[in-house]
This record gives sequence, structure tokens and C-alpha cells, in this order.
Amino acid sequence: YLGSGTFGTCSKVCLKADPTKIFAWKETDYNQFSESQLQMLCQEVNLLRSLQHQNIVRFYGRIVDKSTGRLYVVMEYCSNGDLSSLIAYFSGVNRLLPNCLVPESFVRRVCAQILSALDYCHSGNILHRDLKPANVLLDSDWNAKLADFGLSRVLSSMQSLATTFVGTPMYMSPELLGDSEAEGFSTPKSDIWALGCVLHELMALKPPFSAQSKPELRHRIRSGCHADLPVMFSPSLRHLATEMVVVDHSKRPSAGELLGRAEVRL
Repeated sequence: YLGSGTFGTCSKVCLKADPTKIFAWKETDYNQFSESQLQMLCQEVNLLRSLQHQNIVRFYGRIVDKSTGRLYVVMEYCSNGDLSSLIAYFSGVNRLLPNCLVPESFVRRVCAQILSALDYCHSGNILHRDLKPANVLLDSDWNAKLADFGLSRVLSSMQSLATTFVGTPMYMSPELLGDSEAEGFSTPKSDIWALGCVLHELMALKPPFSAQSKPELRHRIRSGCHADLPVMFSPSLRHLATEMVVVDHSKRPSAGELLGRAEVRL
């Protein structure tokens, strides 16, 4: 068992003919799904099939078992887990050794690789809409791979805003929250905000926006009131992460613009 995504559980499997070939096997029971959930499930599978990028988890195939109402998706296996587990590990170590943080070189690498994946997606009018540490996987070479497109949405050329209220609260941008759930909207800059939150968490080992209640969290996010980053990281990296969580989405740089910065080049 590897974990759970938007829909279903994920396990590690191998080929009987060649046990050295290992894959991630995502199993989903769609019997109890509503029509909208089924649409989202099909969307995730179709998106995975169409996305071909070195920093996006690779899709190999799917199997539908109509007799049991189960869908099986075969994907790339990432042996080093996800950023959420890495952050939890460093948090434990940090309690004993306060100056032990995620290496800056690794944070920059994750930043560059996920920006590359987002730039690829955004160029095709695809938003991820649920970018968080648990959805950034790490392969055997510690390369970052964007995963779980269950909440993504392909935007038509006539539509620049997606209006469905989705995502994980601590990583949601101010424009997604709006004055009410019905007023929220997302753009590619919403994914940039979420990546900024992920980078903050990688450096500080805690989310930049946290609260005891949803109203308080909404207030903190909409006011841009986030925790400071550790001074052990370079000013350029701290500035980069802070730029990504500017409240006004029109003032946030795009993935393409950020990729042109010297501080994120590999």
C-alpha cells in the first residue's frame, strides 16, 4: 500500500515475467460514484494519458473491470515517496537538531522541476488545482514528479477561469476563496501560489498559512499573513517563494517567467 489519491488507493506491483519492473497500481471502486465524480475520474485518467513530461508521473495503462465496478490505473512508481513524508522526516530530525533543514540545493531542484511541469500544463490550458506536498512524488534519483490530477480541469480557449471550489484549504489561493465558496475562481497563478506554499513548507517545515478554524485560515490567506522563512536559506530563494504567495494573482509571476530566473535554473 502506497497511499490514497483523490479517488482510490495506490499500491506497489511488479510484472510476474520481470519482478524488477515495478509500477504504481491505482485501484478505484466507482460503484458508489455520482455522475460528477465519474466525470472527474474519467478526466483524471484521460489527463494522465495525454501528459508527457519528465516531471509528471507517467501513465502506462488502465484496466476496467465492469463485473466489480473497479478501475485499475498503472502508473510510474516513485520509490522515494513524496514531499509530505520528507517534510515529516526533517520535522522529526529538526526537533533534535534545530539547524537541520532540507538542503537548499534540493529545494531549488524541486522548485525548478515542478515549475517545468506546471509550465507544460499551463501551456496546454491545464490547471492542477491541488498542488501540495503529498502530490509531489520523488523517484529513485530524487527527481520531483507532479501527481494526482483528480482535481484538474482543462480550460477551453474561451474560458480563462475555472469556478469550481476545489483543493486543499492550506494551499488554496486568495482568489480561490473569494468572499464565498461560490465566488472563488482559479487561474494558472493559483497553482503558482500553491507551489509557493509547498516551497515555504519545505524550508520552514510547516505550512505558511495555518489556523484553528476555516474562517481564520481564510482571513490569513486573503491577507497574505504568512510565517517567516528561516534565515539559513539564501535571500534569493526566500524572495522567490514569497513572490509566489502575493495576494494579488495578477502580480504573481507565471511558471514560464519563474523558469527564466537564475535562482531556479538547474
